[in-house]
This record gives sequence, C-alpha cells and structure tokens, in this order.
Amino acid sequence: MQGYLSFIKLLLLSAMLLAARVHAEQTLVFGVMDIEFPPYQYIVDGKQSGPDADIIREVFDRLPDYKLTYKVRPVKRVAKEIENGSLDLTAVFKTPQREKFALFTKTPIHWSTYKLATLKGNEFDFHKIEDLYGMRIGMMLGNKVSAEFDKAVEDGRLKANRVPSFEKTLQLLEKLRVRTVVGNVTIIQYYANKLGFADKITILPQPIRAPKAFRFMISKNSGIKDPAALQQELEAILSGMLKQGVFDEIYAKHGLLFERHPIDLD
Repeated sequence: MQGYLSFIKLLLLSAMLLAARVHAEQTLVFGVMDIEFPPYQYIVDGKQSGPDADIIREVFDRLPDYKLTYKVRPVKRVAKEIENGSLDLTAVFKTPQREKFALFTKTPIHWSTYKLATLKGNEFDFHKIEDLYGMRIGMMLGNKVSAEFDKAVEDGRLKANRVPSFEKTLQLLEKLRVRTVVGNVTIIQYYANKLGFADKITILPQPIRAPKAFRFMISKNSGIKDPAALQQELEAILSGMLKQGVFDEIYAKHGLLFERHPIDLD
C-alpha cells in the first residue's frame, strides 16, 4: 500500500511539473516576409520553407519554453510591426535604425556572401576590384554589389552585362558571353544545381564585398517577458549549432554549402 501511495504521489508531482512547464511556455509570433527568395526562403501552402526556415525550426525545437507561431506579412510591414510590438521576432540584417527598437543575435542564421563564379578551366586571381577591370561580368538587373563595385560599373571600368534573372547570368557564362558572374554565392549554387550546371563552374574563394550577417531580430516592445533573456538563449543555441555543424547538415539537405565567416561581435 505504501508503495502504491508513493507511486501516486510521484505521478501527481510529475503532472504538476508538466503543468507548470506548459503554463510557463511562452508563445512567440515570428514575422515571415511574403516573398519568394530561393533558396533561403520560399512559401509553400503559407508555410516558410528553405534552409533558413529549417534552422529557425531547429533552434526553437531546442527551446522547449517557447512555442513559435508564424504570421506572413508584407516585407515593408515586418520591421514596422517589430517596432510597434505586434510581432515578437523575425530575421533580417542589422541596421542602426533597427537597433533602436530591437535586439539582435551575434551568431547569424546565415551570411549573405557575394562572390564571383566562372567556368572551370577559366579561373583567374581575384583579390581586389581592379583585378576585374576590362572584364565582362554577368549580373542581375537592379542588383547592387558594393559602393566600389557599383561605382566602377557606372564609370565604365567594369563591363556589366545585366539580365533580368539569375538563371540568365549563368546562361551567359555557359555561352562564353561573360568571363564571370557576380552574386550571392548560395543563390549561385542553387541556380547552378537547378540548371544542371554546378559541375561546370568554379566559385572563386575571395568575397567581392564583406559578408553580411542575417540575424534574429527581437522586438523590445512586444509582449515578450524578457527580450534580453530570449536573445541570450537564442545566441547559446545558434552558436552551439554552428559549432556542431548543424547548419552545414541543413544546407547539405538542400544541396548547398553553408558559408562560414567570423562572428561579428559588434
């Protein structure tokens, strides 16, 4: 009988602890931008998909005290709704203006890295913009690379062949109409895979501009109980996943290589 009572007490205690944990679980609203930006993000049946989405879900699978819900919002509304507190968090690039109303993780979800790609056997040394002078370069219409690069194009020192889609930049390369193409390296990989062209190109190792970190942005003004505590918990999970190679594994499932760079400690 005594053993039975002890068992019942143990069950009651477990139930109380579980109830306390469920009660303490905090629901967060994540703002998903309503854009197709493959391979990083695309929307399938209203659900965020792609490697960024997989990383975000994995992060919160490791944070049992939080339940993540999603709200798809227009791009221009997301930062505004983080500012006014109607969204709890999202993922964006950090700016001084955004830091006024939000906290950011140091470890990013990904780095946006711009590099050059060329045909195998047609590689060249690249260390600075001057190395590209006189070279014909394929790039998307409206795409800006860096102040130095864009000025060199404007001045005619770089010969840019602009086309309306990223697929077409790689087609220019395949047809030898340009010596190289410039763009986000992950997007280069994605479209090269899609076109069956990945084994025909070499991505040069030197970035053409400083990589930009794409981070969690946490509202200071929403109903989050402790935004700074959430920031610290996210940072601990992200840095652990980065060290464990989880980012690399997730990108590999999408047929991509994860670009790594030193953590920006600003």
